[in-house]
Amino acid sequence: MQTTFTILIITASALYLCLKWMPAGLRRFFKQKLSSRHPRLASKFEQLADQCASSCSSSCNSCAAKSSQKNDNTTKPVIFLRKL
Repeated sequence: MQTTFTILIITASALYLCLKWMPAGLRRFFKQKLSSRHPRLASKFEQLADQCASSCSSSCNSCAAKSSQKNDNTTKPVIFLRKL
């Protein structure tokens, strides 16, 4: 029983990582293939892929999300303390 749960957890994790790191072109290809046979499954795949890719930490820049990064160059002084 524990082995079954372990296998299910590892499989779900692997699928999540594959969806997260899959290139956008490959995701579109899979969605197109799924939509011709299973339209409901294709819409679910698109939702899951968008959720996984929305928290992207890679630098491929292939997603449509625009990141607005603030550049706060506020510096703090360094204070050296002497040990007594």
